[in-house]
Amino acid sequence: MEYAFLALLAIYALYKLKQQSNKIRDLEHQVSNVYLFLNTLSVPIFVKDKNGFYIECNEAFLNIVEKDKKDILNTKNTDEEMLYSLHEEMDKELLKKDNINYKEIFLLKSHKPHMYEFFKSSLTDSNGNYSGYICVMIDVTDHEKQENQLQWEAHQEVEKNKTILKKHEDDKLASAKFTAIGQLAAGITHEINTPLTYIKGNLEMIKMDFDDLPKDLPVKKQMFEYVDEMEVGIDRIATIVSSMREMSKQKEIGKSRKNIYTTLITSLIMSYNRSKQICDIYINGEMFTLESPKDKFEFYADIQDQRIEQAWIIIINNALDELQKKPNFIDRKFNINISEKSSQIKIEFKDNGGGIPENIMDDLFEPFISGKPESGIGLGLSIAKRILDEQNATINAYNESNGAVFEIIIDAS
Repeated sequence: MEYAFLALLAIYALYKLKQQSNKIRDLEHQVSNVYLFLNTLSVPIFVKDKNGFYIECNEAFLNIVEKDKKDILNTKNTDEEMLYSLHEEMDKELLKKDNINYKEIFLLKSHKPHMYEFFKSSLTDSNGNYSGYICVMIDVTDHEKQENQLQWEAHQEVEKNKTILKKHEDDKLASAKFTAIGQLAAGITHEINTPLTYIKGNLEMIKMDFDDLPKDLPVKKQMFEYVDEMEVGIDRIATIVSSMREMSKQKEIGKSRKNIYTTLITSLIMSYNRSKQICDIYINGEMFTLESPKDKFEFYADIQDQRIEQAWIIIINNALDELQKKPNFIDRKFNINISEKSSQIKIEFKDNGGGIPENIMDDLFEPFISGKPESGIGLGLSIAKRILDEQNATINAYNESNGAVFEIIIDAS
């Protein structure tokens, strides 16, 4: 009886042992499946113990460190992971947290650096004590590049908006200044006109008195020459005052039919005090003077004459700036031509001041683009283009014969 019981006990033990063996084989099979699964993943995965030694990794991780598994396990691989010390310090956070993640550049000897995001989860033993961690590495290099590009584009857009806002503020300030200058000019021209009338009237009376002097008086001829020169000077002052009064008028609402040639002459008069010291200006082949008639040619268009005169003055002054760089007065050339063809008026400003720098040609009419870094801030031509746009005119600039050409087209009316 005792032998039978022992036999049954032995059979039961063998049965349990076989069952346990089957469980071990099942567990080994499951572990094998887990390893197989990890090796099929394209993302690098590794496991470290609490002392920082590798105890497991997949093929993707072995590929980026370019080592065999036997050379990785039970090592810290500090020769490949340049940021090992930094990572080891970060890993201490796993003693307090279940999970951590951070981005770092993973440096390799034979590849370009890649930016990886490390996702680490702590592992515990049967007693709940920290025993290491498992890490998944996600390559975020392209994502970082895209994000940096987006940030750069956003930064550029913000800077562009700041520039536009500053330009609007500068335009408002310039507009206020122009208004104040216009009001001042209107007051000055009014104040000048009254004494100018007195001077002109008295000069005519003096001339009449001279006329009564004996004909054979030697000084009489010389006096008349002096009076004639004074009359020329007074007429010039009157012309300038008249042009200032025209420029200082309040801006008209809407457009009206005006002679483009007249606006050019008015602008040349306003620029004459400067231009006479730099070069002679020819308009339609004739040299401009303060006596040049304003209605010699007729080219009518629907415009705001005071606004378009501002654009002409900007273009004229821009050409004078470049011509001034040439040492000799006689070598400076500036021609303005106006013509009409197929119901379109063409105005050309041509100089031989050296031309427009090629590096700014495409952006010439953009704000803050200037070929005169020592003196210009790059707003003049931008303002001129905006004025011409308001007049439904087009402006084009190009280089020709060692100089610049500004070509404006306006529909005739």
